[in-house]
Amino acid sequence: MTMILEKLCQKFARDRDISLEETEHLWYGQARGLEVKCFDLGTAKFFAVKKRGESSVKLAYSQLPNCNERIATIEIKRWCFKDYLTLLFNARSGFAQVARERFEAYLDSPTDKKKYTEQFEEANSIDVFQVLEAFYPNQKMIKTV
Repeated sequence: MTMILEKLCQKFARDRDISLEETEHLWYGQARGLEVKCFDLGTAKFFAVKKRGESSVKLAYSQLPNCNERIATIEIKRWCFKDYLTLLFNARSGFAQVARERFEAYLDSPTDKKKYTEQFEEANSIDVFQVLEAFYPNQKMIKTV
């Protein structure tokens, strides 16, 4: 199952012309403000995409025996919060709409947070991929349309 994260990392990077460096337990690349990484800690595997100063999307899979835990974490900086809510709103994914609803709760509560973070248990790679596509669209696809 954890090969899924490596494939997700490779596809995301390839679609955005981000070269990945590969070591034994880490895939890493960055370009145009995006940082992509996938790494294996033995007991868990992580995939993360970060847009410098704006947001990040992470997915962690447990690799413990008899454990199938997955946790997605989405973080959005306050200064661009409404823009990212709009991106989620425009996404067609059911998971993106669930994420949008969770983040919209922050609109009604005055806060001085510098960032907003939500975790989603049992999110899968397809859910995360759809949020990644909403936040950081594949520029190749945009150019051909």
